[in-house]
Amino acid sequence: MEIIGKIVVVLPVQTGANKSGKAWSKQVYVLEETDARYPQKVVFELFGEQRIKDADLHIDEVVKLYFSIDGSEYNGKWYSKNNGFRVEKQ
Repeated sequence: MEIIGKIVVVLPVQTGANKSGKAWSKQVYVLEETDARYPQKVVFELFGEQRIKDADLHIDEVVKLYFSIDGSEYNGKWYSKNNGFRVEKQ
């Protein structure tokens, strides 16, 4: 999927390690549509230090976001997240 909008929130980078000890990082953002009659906000995350560095996103930047939606179950509840995999500055 893809959406064009303005970055309105940039949260701090989160880091950790998986069960085997390999380090990971992710950053969460909020994008607001710029070309819609009733603009919607989309929360998405970029996973991986290099992807975060390459995107170099800042508040008020207009971007085209390519993302996938992923659902997962935890303790009987379902959750979804939007995973950004490509960002183009407009």
